[in-house]
Amino acid sequence: MKKKIISCIGPSAPNCSNEVYEFGIQLGYRLASAGYLIVQGGRDGFMEAVCKGARKATTGQFVTIGILPGFNHSEANAWCDVVLPTGIGYARNQMTVLAADIVLAVAGGPGTMSEITYAMQFKKQTLCCTQFPGSAAFMAHEKEQLSFGDYLIPVNHLKDIMITLKTLLR
Repeated sequence: MKKKIISCIGPSAPNCSNEVYEFGIQLGYRLASAGYLIVQGGRDGFMEAVCKGARKATTGQFVTIGILPGFNHSEANAWCDVVLPTGIGYARNQMTVLAADIVLAVAGGPGTMSEITYAMQFKKQTLCCTQFPGSAAFMAHEKEQLSFGDYLIPVNHLKDIMITLKTLLR
């Protein structure tokens, strides 16, 4: 059976708070333990935290895929299993979204907002975590005002995320 792919998007350093980083570790652990593949931007901050958590849950398995904006593998965080340098800068946000079955947004700034916007354009279901301030919470709260609001699904905590993923990916 084909593994489901979750795109985890959120803030890079230094805009990633300690709380969001710790949440990312827990999230990566839970996603990898549930058998999901994780695609993300491959760099620091929230992306690194998710990879770090996934690595704790798995040994010898490749579960994280980092889609880098630059040309060099060395730009990836140390816990990223598969590294894909693109050389296309922020346009890689489209690839990060298109590669996924579902997008999961936590906190974030303009880059995360860009990815959420691509997800809406591509009609990808996007879980927007409201637990932390940032692009994800903003979009969740504004979903009724957006013409693509049906694709934005507010979730509050890790338990909500895992239950919602299981329901949507049956």
